[in-house]
Amino acid sequence: MTVAMAAVGVGAEDEVIMPAYTFIACPAAVVTPGGIPVVAEVDESRTHNPEDVDRKIAPRTKAIMLEDPDE
Repeated sequence: MTVAMAAVGVGAEDEVIMPAYTFIACPAAVVTPGGIPVVAEVDESRTHNPEDVDRKIAPRTKAIMLEDPDE
């Protein structure tokens, strides 16, 4: 995941939206290059709540990290 963050150009103070239901490696991959993890609420499927993601998108948002709840 750290390589994926580098590949999309996440750097200092870039925000990456991720689901609240996640593994520690996800925010760690964002923090490693200096990014800021932004936690979005999840819905009953244990994936992003689309309305909350929409509220979290800001000018510094660089990426939205998706996650498979079955992994």
